[in-house]
Amino acid sequence: KSRKQIACQLAQKGVSRENIEEALECCQEEEEQQVMYWLRKKGYKQGREDDREYEKTAAFLYRKGFSGEI
Repeated sequence: KSRKQIACQLAQKGVSRENIEEALECCQEEEEQQVMYWLRKKGYKQGREDDREYEKTAAFLYRKGFSGEI
């Protein structure tokens, strides 16, 4: 799950925003690994010139809850 999804679930369970942010600070590297996993699973190859494919892949990751920063 993405950091965004985890944060939403924790907030729904009543965890304070401060505690959520503190807990998720260390998870950046793990999130990057998850993005790489989804990219490999979808068959995305870096360096393709096809903008449409890039946009589709970016939209897929966004729907999974990943930010555009990664």
